[in-house]
Amino acid sequence: MDSKTDIIGRVLRLSETTDEGLQHIYKQTMNGHFSKTMDLFTDIVSSFHEIERALMPILLDYDNLEIEEKSQKVVDSLRIMLLAYEGTKDVRPMEVLQFSLLPGFSSWQAALYDLLGERYNSTLN
Repeated sequence: MDSKTDIIGRVLRLSETTDEGLQHIYKQTMNGHFSKTMDLFTDIVSSFHEIERALMPILLDYDNLEIEEKSQKVVDSLRIMLLAYEGTKDVRPMEVLQFSLLPGFSSWQAALYDLLGERYNSTLN
């Protein structure tokens, strides 16, 4: 397995862990414990940043603006969520999670798997 394929595998696994973290924040927010999720949110922002950083050299091999556009939507949603954690009154975390961050992350993750999953899976066989 070459180093790019190894990185792709790690990125795909980290994206799954990040999704689990987002789902946990959603559940905690539904149960009224939004303020208790700040540390996890920080970890999610960090993991998404690391994924993007790791993907930079790999995505040079592909001509795909879809990932960049979807990634920017996730970043924008994370910024809005940060405003909720900072206490901005007109930002409702549940709405951001339901209608922006979770669907945006899911769409980004699906595009990531569509673009890179086949390359990774072909090396496993």
